[in-house]
Amino acid sequence: MSKVANRRKLLLRILGDRDAILVEEASAELGVSDSTVRRLFADLEAEGRIIRTHGGARLTRVSTSSYSYRQAAAEHAEAKKQIGVAAAGTVKNGERIFLDSGTTVLRLAEALTVRFQTGELDRLTVVTNSLVIHERLAGNVEVILLGGRVRLERCDVSGPAAERAVGIYHFDRAFFGADAISVKGGFMTTDESTSRINELVIENSERFYVLAAPEKFSRNSFTTYASIDAASGIYTSPRISGKLLRQYRTAGAKIFDK
Repeated sequence: MSKVANRRKLLLRILGDRDAILVEEASAELGVSDSTVRRLFADLEAEGRIIRTHGGARLTRVSTSSYSYRQAAAEHAEAKKQIGVAAAGTVKNGERIFLDSGTTVLRLAEALTVRFQTGELDRLTVVTNSLVIHERLAGNVEVILLGGRVRLERCDVSGPAAERAVGIYHFDRAFFGADAISVKGGFMTTDESTSRINELVIENSERFYVLAAPEKFSRNSFTTYASIDAASGIYTSPRISGKLLRQYRTAGAKIFDK
């Protein structure tokens, strides 16, 4: 990642915590000149990420109140089930895995439950920030639910407490959803809190995978948590077009579509 991209990412993260920042404060935090900060502010404002104020800038808040977990879970249900079953089939006894709160990852959790009930698996440790996945898996596997701020619209926990909690674990593998995927933007989410937890999990994981229906490709969302070539694999549906497969594989993505 370039220096400019790193500065953008750090500035957005700082604004996510503070809401607003002065030019002088941003200059000190980023270790660059005031003029460099002003150029960064101008670029981010042009993209709609921030609003410049007198002597500084504030974050453009993206509302997630319109997000409905139940509605999202119902969309592309058959494709999500197929993707979840394929990813769950790779999980091995004794692994320590992280499952995020995406609705396609929920289908993976449900497929894991079936594997336990049929005796295919008997040992697994799952860490999650999803209230729904915790409920689905509890009683079948060892589940650790992160603490933090409860987001009812996403049926998960997030924020500084969840970020601190996830930092003490190490994972063999992690599985994430994505609100959007693009060659340039990578794996994206609608909010900084989700993105930050995903970044921390990736730092503590041997490998990570993304589960996404074909409709998530070639779209954009608010914030990136990883580039497409960083994932050990992307699980998607066979419905994905050959054109998309060629485009993303040429860019370095490892896609499983069977």
